[in-house]
Amino acid sequence: WRPPPPIRKQRAAFFDPSIGKKNNKQQQEQENADQEEDQLDILSILVSIYGSKELFVDEYRTMLADKLLSKTDYNTDSAVHTLELLKLRFGENSMRHCEIMIKDTDDSKRIVANIHSTLREKKKQQMIDEDDDNNNNILPPVVDAAIISHIFWPSIPGAETALATTKHHPRIQEQLDEFSTEYGQLKNPRRLVWYNHLGTVELELDVYENEDDDVPTTKAITCTPIQ
Repeated sequence: WRPPPPIRKQRAAFFDPSIGKKNNKQQQEQENADQEEDQLDILSILVSIYGSKELFVDEYRTMLADKLLSKTDYNTDSAVHTLELLKLRFGENSMRHCEIMIKDTDDSKRIVANIHSTLREKKKQQMIDEDDDNNNNILPPVVDAAIISHIFWPSIPGAETALATTKHHPRIQEQLDEFSTEYGQLKNPRRLVWYNHLGTVELELDVYENEDDDVPTTKAITCTPIQ
């Protein structure tokens, strides 16, 4: 509860709108400060549950990794906001790995857009060289990637086994190799190592639901690479 402003200020605000705007701004700043204080109090409770600051930060880093890897739009706004609050509570050094993880996600968005643009231009040039004027034959790039600096990220369960045993369909592998080649040229001497068991694949299937159907029904399916 906050007491109402004095009548004198209310009258002044009637003639000078800037005073009312100033009061609204101060009220908003106070509400934001109260909200941040409440969030810091919640952090204190969580730290006491985990037993130490280090255990809490490690658990948060694992949760952040799952959240970032599950995003297909590379949006990190909420993660950045939470990270800034955690820096206030634990310091920048403790949250350094999390900051790099978010930076990796932002960089991935720019790198993928750059590679997609390069691939489209190369395919257009190839069609010009082949005297093919049908631009409809140019298929858009289908590979998106979260490119991570693995030494700063939590270990990924099953990664070593998947690298040795999981194989993609040749058509998918061709797209991955094409993407890897462009990345190598863009970020030389860096190279990509794919975690084949992670990610999702979007498929469109033509399904004849009944034996008498002459026209199939197109259905969109999202699955994991292993499926």
